[in-house]
Amino acid sequence: MKIIKSFPENLTMKQAYSLTRNPDSRPMKTLEGATFNIEAYALYEDVNAKGDEQEVLAVLTSEGDTFSTISSTFKRDFDAIVDVANQYGADLATIDIEVIGGESKNGRHYIGCKMN
Repeated sequence: MKIIKSFPENLTMKQAYSLTRNPDSRPMKTLEGATFNIEAYALYEDVNAKGDEQEVLAVLTSEGDTFSTISSTFKRDFDAIVDVANQYGADLATIDIEVIGGESKNGRHYIGCKMN
């Protein structure tokens, strides 16, 4: 497991564990339609059950819950929110993020996110 990007930049040991190894972590798709605030996040590389490397985004909410996803759409949307927050000097922890769902052209369900 290798952390690629995180907020805060220097995670505490407890935050790093919660984001990358917490057995209570839930799929991000379970938050569809809900809004959350970020205490911390980590984008990291991990190996799945098949032995393939994958990029995982995990978020520790201000309520202390951990959610993770490998959805490329969600990761792209989330990265755009982080970029805008950084450009405007906003505190990422104060931004409301809503998990949204949609359907692709070939009928597959996906999740993304937007700033509220």
